[in-house]
Amino acid sequence: MNCDVKAGRDLDIRVVCIGNELLKGFTVNTNLADIGRMLTGEGLLIKESLTISDSPEEIVQKLDMILKSGCDVVVTTGGLGPTKDDLTKKAVADYFSLPMVEDAGVRRHIEGYWTARNCPMPESVLVQALVPKGAVCFRNEVGTAPGMVVEVGDGRTPCVILLPGPPAEMIPMFRDEVLPYIAELSFGRTITETICISGIPESIVESRAVEALKEISTISLAYCASIENVKIYISSKDPEGIAVSKRLLKRVFKGNILPVGVSSPAEHVARLFMRKGISVSFAESCTGGMVAAALTGIPGASRIFKGSIVAYSNEWKKLLLDIPGYLLDVHGAVSAECAGGMVEALCRKFGSDAGVAITGVAGPSGGTAAKPVGLVYIAARLGGRGVVREYRFPGGRERVRMRSVSAVFNLLTELYRAQFK
Repeated sequence: MNCDVKAGRDLDIRVVCIGNELLKGFTVNTNLADIGRMLTGEGLLIKESLTISDSPEEIVQKLDMILKSGCDVVVTTGGLGPTKDDLTKKAVADYFSLPMVEDAGVRRHIEGYWTARNCPMPESVLVQALVPKGAVCFRNEVGTAPGMVVEVGDGRTPCVILLPGPPAEMIPMFRDEVLPYIAELSFGRTITETICISGIPESIVESRAVEALKEISTISLAYCASIENVKIYISSKDPEGIAVSKRLLKRVFKGNILPVGVSSPAEHVARLFMRKGISVSFAESCTGGMVAAALTGIPGASRIFKGSIVAYSNEWKKLLLDIPGYLLDVHGAVSAECAGGMVEALCRKFGSDAGVAITGVAGPSGGTAAKPVGLVYIAARLGGRGVVREYRFPGGRERVRMRSVSAVFNLLTELYRAQFK
């Protein structure tokens, strides 16, 4: 492949997602996020993205606009299948005045795909073996529609990359074949490193990061917040600037930084507890088993997880966790006293090294002026140390419950660090 990109500047990458189903909302466009994440891992960024219809006229119009703006790489997704609305390939070929020719290797792959499934092959699927003349094909390991590169070489742009729309086909093709190809085009490219921080709101993360790195002029920062963590993306052409920035951020955020390769507080706790052989159990009310589900989603959790009690009603709190009726009458189920009693009974009854109890008002109803929706109490014990925390989580029912789950594991991490300084 012969693509000339001027050295000393970042690649100008544009992504065009094609499909009426995307515009109508029938299909969520996850391809853009997946492509962006994989490019970021290589220190490359998408400059612009578009979502357009299956219209050949619109495909040609947008492609012409993008190419004339001077970009280096255009990536399209969608429109490469065998049906009548799969028009991307032909539209791109027409734009460059390239005839469609059959690729013998792609035809053999399609025929082998159907033979392996012991199904009769519809003749219509062989249209996927037609590609613009001169295009270099990417093998589809999951389906039949190949990806391909059309290398322009006319001074406007190096290449146009066409990818299938289904994420199960697009993701492995982009990761294994397209990403290495694009990475080879980049000279003097930006390096991007990611730090994940849990248990601190995005606004506070941003203010602390900006203050910590204000003297480093060679880096730029971007943020992405989720319920589980806040990601800081540090980008620079200067490797030393990246290294210094990471050291400073680790000093500022200390125990709130998730280890490399760990994306959630639950996974972090699992790794820490497995390392020390610490067993843990849960008593859940408002989360209804979500804490246990988060931990058991981690491979190897059986080594540390004893079990969970979902005591939703007051009757079950009394029956299974020995919560006295007078305590519930005086303080209520959503209280520090109830959460503390739940965790004490949990650890006593089941002999786990660590335990967490959680009770709260998830909503949308059930809140009062004194105990509004989003009020959650979490009690945790590890070794001889225990703590009860009050939280006020914003958002609807599911967000309150999801935030509660993350808070449970952040609290366990805090107790672990206090125990094993």
